[in-house]
Amino acid sequence: MKGWGTAIRLLTSLAKPPNLKGGSSSVTTTDGKLDCGTEYTLYSPHRAPSGSLLAVPGVTVLGRDDPRLIHFATAHARFGFATIVPDLPGLKTARIIDGDRTAIQNGVRRLLRTETPSVIAAGFSFGAGLLLTALAEMESGTGVDAALCIGAPYAIEEVWDQLLTIDIHQEMDQAVLDNVIYFHLIIAWRERRASPLSEGDQQALRQGLSDYCQRDDPAWKLTLYRRFADSEAVRRAARQPLSPEQRRSISPQHKLSRLSGRVALIHDKSDKLIPPSHSERILTELNEQRPNGDQRIALTSLLSHVAPRQPFSLKERVQLVDLYRHFLYG
Repeated sequence: MKGWGTAIRLLTSLAKPPNLKGGSSSVTTTDGKLDCGTEYTLYSPHRAPSGSLLAVPGVTVLGRDDPRLIHFATAHARFGFATIVPDLPGLKTARIIDGDRTAIQNGVRRLLRTETPSVIAAGFSFGAGLLLTALAEMESGTGVDAALCIGAPYAIEEVWDQLLTIDIHQEMDQAVLDNVIYFHLIIAWRERRASPLSEGDQQALRQGLSDYCQRDDPAWKLTLYRRFADSEAVRRAARQPLSPEQRRSISPQHKLSRLSGRVALIHDKSDKLIPPSHSERILTELNEQRPNGDQRIALTSLLSHVAPRQPFSLKERVQLVDLYRHFLYG
C-alpha cells in the first residue's frame, strides 16, 4: 500500500526533538510574501516535489520561527513535500483576527499555483481550527486534497474564553496552567509598549517566551508569570470579549459540509487544554454533513496536546501511521 514506508520514517523523524542547531542540507528555505502581505517561509526539497503542504501553527509568539514548526516543515520537505509556513500575526499575539484566515487561504492558493501532484494542509491546536474554517470558506474546487488537524477545537471560542478568563490561582492540570501562563505572557509582550517594562525586562520577557515551550520547569514558568503578566493591565487585555461576529466567524462548527478533501483528525486522548471531544464533534458533523466523505480520527496517548510522547503502544503506532499515510497519499 502506497506511502507506508514514508509515513513510518516521517513520524519517526517528527518524534525526535527539534534540531536547534540548523536546518537540513537536503532542504532549501526561501522567504516570501503572500498576496495579502503575510510573510512565509518555503521549505523546498532538492528534487522535484511529490506534493505541497501548508503548515499552520498554533498560538506561538515565534510564529514561523518556532523550532517545532521548523522541524515539522523540514521533515516533510526532506520527504518530498514543498512546505509553506505562514507567519500569522493573530496567532503570534494571542488574538483572533480575520487576517489569519485570509493568509491561510492565500497560502493554499499559492501552493495550488505550483502544480504539484497534490496540495495538503496541516494545522496545530487553534491553528487547526482556523485551518478548517478557512478551507470551508474557500470557493468550491479551490481547496486542498487533505487536511490534517492535530488537537483541533470545534468551537474555538469555548476554549479561548476559558484560557483567558480562568483564575490562574485555582487548581488545574499542569498542562493547562502552562498554556494559561503562556497566553498571558504573550499578551504581556503584545501590550509591552503600554506597560512600565524597562528595555531590559522586555528583552528578558522575549527570551522567556522563546525558551518557554522547550523548558519543562513549572516553577520557572510561574516566576515568569509573576514577574511579567501578573497585573491588572494584562488581565484586562486578556478579558477583552470576542464580538458576536468574531464568534461566528472563527470556529469550524456548522461549516464543515463545505469541505471537499480528506480530513484526518489526531487528538491526545487525555488533552486537558482542548479536550478530545472537540475532534469527536468535528467528526460527527463531518459524518452527518458528508456521509460519503473521507474523514478519519485517531485518539491517541502518543501526544501531549500537540507534542509527541515516547510511543509505547504498538496498536496506537500502527493506527497513527495508517492515518498519516492516508493523509499524505489518500
